[in-house]
Amino acid sequence: MIKAIALDDEPLALEVLHQLCAPIPELELAAVFTKATEAFGYLGTYQADLLLLDINMPGISGLDFYQSLETPPLLILTTAYQEYAVHAFELDAVDYLLKPFTLERLQHAITKVQAKLNGRAQDPEQEYLWLKSDTGHVKMAFEDILWIESLDNYIKVHSVNGPPRLIRMTMKVIQSNLPQAKFIRVHRSFLVAIDKIQQISPAEVTVHGTKIAVGSLYKKEVLDLVHSRKL
Repeated sequence: MIKAIALDDEPLALEVLHQLCAPIPELELAAVFTKATEAFGYLGTYQADLLLLDINMPGISGLDFYQSLETPPLLILTTAYQEYAVHAFELDAVDYLLKPFTLERLQHAITKVQAKLNGRAQDPEQEYLWLKSDTGHVKMAFEDILWIESLDNYIKVHSVNGPPRLIRMTMKVIQSNLPQAKFIRVHRSFLVAIDKIQQISPAEVTVHGTKIAVGSLYKKEVLDLVHSRKL
């Protein structure tokens, strides 16, 4: 079952969406919102697989709202305007529905969502994350990450290609979204990619030529990498 929510500033549009979603057995429209603040609060407490999102809204656009989410659900954009299609591509939206759309068109979009979710289930260790930077969401492949540095409510992601990226996210959140088999916490302020570690000592690890301190609470786990032959 796909758990979805919808955000649209027009109550009539949400009523129509309710009617269109009802006949689709694999879809549950769990909540609808006319205000971005309400939808933001909901997503801070509950999980959703899918967001059906209008673009033109007062106060904040749907695009800006989606980019403000730390861990955004899959996205279907619903709008009466064709000119935002390029933004759908940039946000990796599953589909782009032009109002008024039919039940058949919505069903086609939901089928695509289901396929994406099934792919995640078959391969729970997906190969990338979408991370929110000051310029929008950045697609970051796990294999490109060298190490991650904690800076209060931000993290700095050091990668193989390009300069470090500053992301508004806590270390706790990013660690929970990374595959445990590929990354290890070596310090309260540092998380490193296991396959990028070049050298290990009780005091530090070397990643891509950079020495990173090992915290006292993490020494045993770090040294166990050698003993368990994970490197």
